[in-house]
Amino acid sequence: MTRKALYLLLAILSWTACTKTAVTPAPAEEDMTFLTIQGASTKSQMGTNNILAWSSGDQIGLFSDAQATPEVFTLHSGIGYSVASFTGRKPEGKSFSAYYPASASCDGKTFKGLLNTRVQHAYPDEPVGTLPMFGRSIDFKQIEVKSLCGILQFNLKGSGLLKSVMLDAGKPISGPFTCNLQDNTFNIEGGSNIIMMDASKTELSFYKDTPFRFILPAGDYDDLRIVTTSREGVVTIFRAETTVQVENGTMVTPTFSATDVELIDMNFLMEKNTSGCFWYTSIAKNPSFCVSYLFGIGTKAEYDSYSGDTERWLNDHGQFFAFSADHMQVLDAETQYVAVAVGTSITGSLSLPIVKTFTTPALQLSEANKPTINVTNIQGNSVDYTLSLPEGVTYVSEVYVLAAEEFATKDAVELAKECLSTRRNDRALSGTISGLMPGVNYVLFCVGDDEVYPSKIASVAFSTGGTSTGGGTEDIDEQEIH
Repeated sequence: MTRKALYLLLAILSWTACTKTAVTPAPAEEDMTFLTIQGASTKSQMGTNNILAWSSGDQIGLFSDAQATPEVFTLHSGIGYSVASFTGRKPEGKSFSAYYPASASCDGKTFKGLLNTRVQHAYPDEPVGTLPMFGRSIDFKQIEVKSLCGILQFNLKGSGLLKSVMLDAGKPISGPFTCNLQDNTFNIEGGSNIIMMDASKTELSFYKDTPFRFILPAGDYDDLRIVTTSREGVVTIFRAETTVQVENGTMVTPTFSATDVELIDMNFLMEKNTSGCFWYTSIAKNPSFCVSYLFGIGTKAEYDSYSGDTERWLNDHGQFFAFSADHMQVLDAETQYVAVAVGTSITGSLSLPIVKTFTTPALQLSEANKPTINVTNIQGNSVDYTLSLPEGVTYVSEVYVLAAEEFATKDAVELAKECLSTRRNDRALSGTISGLMPGVNYVLFCVGDDEVYPSKIASVAFSTGGTSTGGGTEDIDEQEIH
């Protein structure tokens, strides 16, 4: 079967926007065989008077009821026009389907492609990205195509050079998509809520609007936000004043209002953790702007030593965290701390710092969670022991040994913290400690933990080179430990 080369004329007759302009067809050659495709939109370049036009290198896919494998048709003439001629090989068949872009996948029932997450702004010949479209007909020379998305236009006046313009829709708008061609259901799975536009070649004007255009699936958008970043890193956030309705084959220009940059906030939730100390949580309140945050924490006395130089202090003490991650850190009880956080945007710009001072509460040790420790055998320089744990105790520390004189000098809270730094949940209830000196009074001790409160110190005293000086848990409480 011989297939001949032919030319297709793709005519985009109208695009719904603020104005409608008659289409000027591209020049045609007399010996071309034309296929006219009429529709509400084409894809890649916005010409004058809001007429979308074809651009260099455009290709479409074309398949038929008799040939599932698509033929690729390439733009031949008509750059900058909404009517252009394409050349390719006509598939055999009686019913034909055309889709754009040719890099997508289409079988007549589903359309699979990619909405770009990053586009280049180059006004006035501004590419708006890849706007998917599809059409079918039994007449090869007359196929009507329709857009599967719409376009949002954001107008901006100002001065200076930009770095980027980011659109945040609050729901997936970019990435791999699937469109059900039976009911035009558009689905983006695992995509991003943002579209990042590179505007590094764009300089704003006070005297006229500079338009920025983004492809969006049809639907209602309740919280559209646009974040602009200047070359100097200045961030401005614009929010749509009302719900924005986007329809296929249309361009909408909603009203946006500038708002203050939404800084992250830190909510402190002081709780005990399983290591017997305290932790706090800090949460980024604006994940749409703050993709991460630089955070540092230290004692107030340490912070005051920087004489109010928050930036230098944060450089010395800060770490980066994802905005979705609650930051936890073990803190000392009854201590005054200072926490500093700065939000960082996807473009690398920074918010103003937030500084908060807080004091951790006192650590409480529980009598109910205290294990029982027993010496079962003393032989030479070794001692054997067993443990029994109260019901509900999940963790127990390692069993430690100290000379009785040294043990008596320890602070109960500090000793409990040291014990729980090696907490474990394997619940080993017996063991042996070796390397002891003969003729010395020792104390075995440990701490239990039920994930809410650590226990008081469980201890038992014994002497090497003789018999145990005490069985079970000694009545050594916090007051007896200095």
